Amino acid sequence: MSHPPEGFRSALEAAFRDSGRAQPMLIGLEAIPGGSINQTFLLRAASGVYFCKWNPNAPEGMFRREAEGLAALSAAAGHSLTVPKSVALSPDQPASPSLLVLEYLEPDSDGPSKGTWELLGRGLAEMHRSEEGMRGKTRDGGVRYGFDRDNFCGLTVQDNAWTGDWASFYSQKRIGPLVDRLAERGDLSPAEIGDYGKLIDKLPSLLPHHPVPSLIHGDLWSGNFLAAAVGPALVDPAVYCGDREAEWGMMSLFGGFPETVLSAYQERWPLPQGWRDRQPLYQLYHVLNHFLLFGGAYGGQAIRIARKFI
Repeated sequence: MSHPPEGFRSALEAAFRDSGRAQPMLIGLEAIPGGSINQTFLLRAASGVYFCKWNPNAPEGMFRREAEGLAALSAAAGHSLTVPKSVALSPDQPASPSLLVLEYLEPDSDGPSKGTWELLGRGLAEMHRSEEGMRGKTRDGGVRYGFDRDNFCGLTVQDNAWTGDWASFYSQKRIGPLVDRLAERGDLSPAEIGDYGKLIDKLPSLLPHHPVPSLIHGDLWSGNFLAAAVGPALVDPAVYCGDREAEWGMMSLFGGFPETVLSAYQERWPLPQGWRDRQPLYQLYHVLNHFLLFGGAYGGQAIRIARKFI
């Protein structure tokens, strides 16, 4: 049994108490890999096995927004996808350690099969097209982009204020804020700031279409997909209602997914003409965010993408 980090037990007690659940009898705690932002543990208790995310320095509300995102994905997902249920969540308190306890999904011992990838592709198409997933549609037949509240992509706050125009949402709520933060931090040269400004001004002509506002995972790279025994599963969301092509922007970064996923998606809901040409624009948001969070070569990668379009 791993030694629990300082404050973990008290946060666990507070999480279950605040969630109105009985405190589990802790049998074992095992540290497991879980990304570069949070510590993750497999918690074994008399009542079952749970997956725990722990971050004593998390921004206030980060795990609550994650739990809400998982609930939104679950409501929109069909039978092809699984989304873990939130079990307990530490209360939001300033300077209080953050803990999220999730349903544990047993991994598929054989790893993802072709059938798993096909289910993932079909499931994403079903989720993007579902009535719950299209909450951005208004009663009068109009559309809007955003979400019910702001949330996080990694440690970065996402402004999800509802916006009626997609290019405006993407420039003002996604690309623009990251460029501003990087410039304020001194990470961009005057020439780079100018070129990003040109790109932002040009986005209405680069994204002239008016996409259906689909609920997207928002941060779907291979590390946020699980090949579970019950089938393909999605974790760590950064949800909002936007262009479903933006989902594929992140999915094609960092190694991407097998072509089988795209083929299965296209069978259920083909992507519109020109979507491949727009992919670098949607990748740019995530590359800029990685530059903000991790620095390094992401800055060069981001400005190269921007300069392709100006």
